[in-house]
Amino acid sequence: MEEKKRMINNVTYGSTFNLRKDLDKQILSRWKHVISLGCNFSLVQEVLVVINRD
Repeated sequence: MEEKKRMINNVTYGSTFNLRKDLDKQILSRWKHVISLGCNFSLVQEVLVVINRD
């Protein structure tokens, strides 16, 4: 299923879309714990939604 999504994204948005998506996910996952320690709860929820949007 995941591979099918990647293929559809490649056809629709171009080959760099999935690379950018993976990079964004890596960056956000590194900051996930830092954000949760220093920010308010609603901002943390928003970031988690973005991370888990896949």
